[in-house]
Amino acid sequence: MDKYFCKDCRHLWASNNFMLCCPGCVAHRDQGWDPAALQKVYGPMLAAAGRAYFPALAREFPPPARLPYAIYHTDGVEEWLGTQDFLPGFVKQQSVFLNLYRDKSTHWEALDPVVQHWLQNNSMGVSSVRLRLDNRLRMRQSLITRW
Repeated sequence: MDKYFCKDCRHLWASNNFMLCCPGCVAHRDQGWDPAALQKVYGPMLAAAGRAYFPALAREFPPPARLPYAIYHTDGVEEWLGTQDFLPGFVKQQSVFLNLYRDKSTHWEALDPVVQHWLQNNSMGVSSVRLRLDNRLRMRQSLITRW
């Protein structure tokens, strides 16, 4: 069974409470999470999908901070997600958000902070991508000029 937070969990977080019948709320609370931290990390996922799958039932606290900017190079992230001990629902939801981000440049904020940080730490970055494209263009132009 996949583990996720629902809109009812989010509603209780807004009043600084946990849903005590939710295994995710209880496990996160026991790891040191407070409702404000849950809202900050999982709120954007709930807003985007109505459910927020978590990577582990008892997720370590504190999580990394959300990144306010987007990374444009996303190669390898699905492979990385598949090699972690994340719950299957989390992997699937993050993959959906990644595809929406790639296709429409939306849902960056719905990506879990741990995924955002992996992308930041493993991205070639926009400037190096542009540099590689510029170098390819120069090579093509020089080949055309030679002919």
